Amino acid sequence: AETIYTTGAAGLTLGGWFRFTNAASATENLIAKRAAVGQLSYYMRRLADGTINLEISSTGSDTFDCTSDDTIAANIWTFIAARFTPSIEMAVWTNETQKTNTVSIPASIFASTAAFKIGSSDGAVELMTGDATLCFLCANALGDDLISSLFQSSRVLFEI
Repeated sequence: AETIYTTGAAGLTLGGWFRFTNAASATENLIAKRAAVGQLSYYMRRLADGTINLEISSTGSDTFDCTSDDTIAANIWTFIAARFTPSIEMAVWTNETQKTNTVSIPASIFASTAAFKIGSSDGAVELMTGDATLCFLCANALGDDLISSLFQSSRVLFEI
């Protein structure tokens, strides 16, 4: 609800380049602002099946999500990004592949008091195994073209 942005730009975009050193077997937080139930805000994570999941809470307790179809293998750099557009959509990117959810999208994100973390969540649980770089957080719902540009302009650094 930042007042410096127009209504059409409201939302949240987060992401970066990630390389997991272990095969998927447990949930690993990538970027999170969450603690125990009652203090959930947003989090992007790799699930135990290797897919990427974005969850948003509007109350601190409930969650709405979008999960990629792609599974992320170990020891490969992958561009992962997620976007929340209030009341409209949630989307997840793995490199150039996008998955979108437009069903039951909340109008806002809960203002949790949890710390912002990369590679874990509040309380150091569900730790990421691997590396993260060029991570970003935008108080704005970036367009598809801009997210694609972030991937295209940085992929050469990771030989993708």
